[in-house]
Amino acid sequence: MALESLMAEPYSPLRYPGGKAKLAEFLVAVLRCNRLHQPHYVEPYAGGAGAALRLLFEEYVEGITINDADPRIRCFWQAVTKYNDAFLALIEDVEVTVEEWRQQRMIYEKRDLRRILQLGFATFFLNQERSRRPEITSIKGVPYIVPLILILLVVLTYLLSRTSFGRHVYAVGGNTEAARRAGINVRNVKIACFVFCSTLAAVAGILFASRDNSISPSTGGSTTLLFAVAAAVMAVSTSAWADSEAVAYTLPVAGLTTSVVRPSAESTY
Repeated sequence: MALESLMAEPYSPLRYPGGKAKLAEFLVAVLRCNRLHQPHYVEPYAGGAGAALRLLFEEYVEGITINDADPRIRCFWQAVTKYNDAFLALIEDVEVTVEEWRQQRMIYEKRDLRRILQLGFATFFLNQERSRRPEITSIKGVPYIVPLILILLVVLTYLLSRTSFGRHVYAVGGNTEAARRAGINVRNVKIACFVFCSTLAAVAGILFASRDNSISPSTGGSTTLLFAVAAAVMAVSTSAWADSEAVAYTLPVAGLTTSVVRPSAESTY
């Protein structure tokens, strides 16, 4: 069988970030080099089992044994193989709503290993396309925030490094009195900076609210405040040694910092 067939649509039902399906071609080469004809393939850390399923369905192996260190992923595969009829019934009956997502999230976080079918389905539910109308708007691929940040990066870098206004901002920030004596309208520069900061804060608020389609009076504290402080610290520290390229260094470094600070519980397969 031609290796080109291994580049077809992935067989795994999970949207898993491991990407091991791309190793299928290498695994086939290993089998051929060792003259192994349709052996039994065992993968202890299967994840989405993309490589294992491809080898099986393309008939390079006679059977597969898959497992995973995450018990929830393991329960998913057990539910699919041992309770496939009940699993298919859940797919047909369970509606994709925000309330249902929260319910499945509770099951996922509780991690009751005695309820293999329920935990396996919760893992599958949280792993799938979460758009309300995926045929119209898909949330797969690059998030909208990525091109928006890139646009802000280019615009703000140009504004601060290639315009007189940007130089005035640096001058006022470096020494207000010296900037005033140099003929810069310090008051107008400060007002403009406040306007820019408020506008960007409003954009950030809109993006934050669109994440959950809701907002609460308590929003703005806790980790959100910590992210703001981290971004401000990154801005001050990078501007000290990057000068006009401060925006170019601040945005990615601050983004990396807040990503590390963000609790890992918010991320789920």
